[in-house]
Amino acid sequence: MEKCSICKLPITADAVVSDGKVFHPECMKCCVCGDTIRGQYFFHQGEPICEMHHKIYADKCSVCGEVPSGRYYSIDEEVFCEECHLGQSEKCPRCKEVVLEKMVKYDTQHYRKQWIIFLKLDSSFRITGATFHSACFTCVVCKRNMAHSQFVADDKMQIFCPDDYNRYKTFI
Repeated sequence: MEKCSICKLPITADAVVSDGKVFHPECMKCCVCGDTIRGQYFFHQGEPICEMHHKIYADKCSVCGEVPSGRYYSIDEEVFCEECHLGQSEKCPRCKEVVLEKMVKYDTQHYRKQWIIFLKLDSSFRITGATFHSACFTCVVCKRNMAHSQFVADDKMQIFCPDDYNRYKTFI
């Protein structure tokens, strides 16, 4: 028979199950104010917390200052709500998709850390003024991948192999 993670008494009726732990509904009390939590609940440092106190103690987005209401990211000990993170992330000039690197994604309801790596197959390729997905770092004419090869980038961050750039240059 399972036992309540808080009072350690056996669970014989209804229970709340969260993050692999089982609780009597009446044991789900906010770790700050002690009120019984009904409806939506959160965890702060492994303890149940009511929504009001969650908004006070939860990490706030480093950009907008709000408590993230959905998925959020922790990068170099800074917290970003998904909207702010994606809005400030570099975009690949070729595919216009965000070039994301290794980050931590948190489940905001249970504060469960999950490692997620957002990369297109391999890593990104940086040049002065832009970051490309490696798969996107190709000549705009012949489509040959230019990573680790000589290349020319024009003022619009279009990538050319030297031969195609010389042909292109004669037309402009």
